[in-house]
Amino acid sequence: MAIALSSTELLYRQQFINLTTFRRNGEPVSSPVNFATYDGKVYIITGRTSWKVKRIEKDPYVRITPCDWNGKPLGEVMKGKARILPESEAEALRGKLHFATPAIIRFILNSLRAWKNNGNVCVEICIS
Repeated sequence: MAIALSSTELLYRQQFINLTTFRRNGEPVSSPVNFATYDGKVYIITGRTSWKVKRIEKDPYVRITPCDWNGKPLGEVMKGKARILPESEAEALRGKLHFATPAIIRFILNSLRAWKNNGNVCVEICIS
């Protein structure tokens, strides 16, 4: 008897996912990112003016794949739809999202990214 796992359960014990977004011409662009899961959804934090965000704003359909820190795939590809959360929704999630990367490393990366990209945004991904 097979046991069906939810999409977020397939990401259990993973530290990174390859987030694949799409350029206007349909060409895929993958980036390994740290993530958290909460309430059946996947969340990432990234720079407000990053190309990832710009591509998601144009085309919210994404693919995610568990991967290592260097982007080497470690599991199945999952399709999803991403949205940039308004600041109020991102603030409500504060303290509920638990990332696998140590807090000090996240602090340094988020600070550098915020400085470089005019702040950070939270991206919510609903896996289909």
